[in-house]
Amino acid sequence: MKSCIKFILLKISLKKRKSIRALSKPLFLTLILCLAVVFICSCHKKVSHDVSYSVYGYVIDAESEKPIVNVEILLGNFIIDSTDTAGYYRYTSWGGNVHLKITARAEGYLPSQKEVFVPKNGGSIRLDFALTKE
Repeated sequence: MKSCIKFILLKISLKKRKSIRALSKPLFLTLILCLAVVFICSCHKKVSHDVSYSVYGYVIDAESEKPIVNVEILLGNFIIDSTDTAGYYRYTSWGGNVHLKITARAEGYLPSQKEVFVPKNGGSIRLDFALTKE
């Protein structure tokens, strides 16, 4: 990337050209394209796909303290998992430094929403729910 930009800048010869308008159109477009690629690559490094996180936990009935099966677990408005026979769920994704709103909802129960912050280095976060009957 850097060598591409250096090459273009050498071709431009800023001493001879007083403004960017004086550049030939193909050379100008090549410069813009190289700068765009450098910008996109530098932004991509900020979102690391080397870091993952998991949010997991159990959903139980608040009164009986027994697990609830088939509870929908939502991230925002999207269903990301549902609980198994033990009331367990798990969601894994990439990145870090994220604020999540997780909701647990099941038929016959009031939905419950919790917020969690995933640190920059990712990791596993336990988030349990106790749902109350309607």
